[in-house]
Amino acid sequence: MATPQEIKQANRAYNTLCTMLDNRNWKYEKKEEDLKITCTAKGDDLPIDILIEIDVERSLICFYSYLGVKTSSDKRGEMALAVNMINSSIIDGSFDYNILNGNLLFRLTSSFKDSLISENAFEYIIYISCSTVDKYNDKLDSLAKGDYTIEELYKFINE
Repeated sequence: MATPQEIKQANRAYNTLCTMLDNRNWKYEKKEEDLKITCTAKGDDLPIDILIEIDVERSLICFYSYLGVKTSSDKRGEMALAVNMINSSIIDGSFDYNILNGNLLFRLTSSFKDSLISENAFEYIIYISCSTVDKYNDKLDSLAKGDYTIEELYKFINE
């Protein structure tokens, strides 16, 4: 159970997030009772679905982007390898892959415990996350469809 101080801190972080988005004229949907926002960013090739949640219990900012990549059962091992290769090369955050059902998402978390989170911190989280998703979402989608190979992905990562 969160303490009153932790709840206050979480609400402050949520309000800072909303202020940052408002100041940058983002269109988003608030879910204030859950301390969540949802929106979509425009990527170079595919849209980027965004969920940002303020986790009161763990004092975390959680950025999630669920990729609509559909991986058939025969491609799941290859996709797991691809996700591992990408995760080894990125700056912050990670792609999470469920090999059992083929679901794929990007996740970045940051603690706000005993901290004041600035608009700049939220801007960083969103910028790094969206840049990373945009860089790889089309490659992962093409890999799942068989239009892109693991060798091509390896070359792309190491260029």
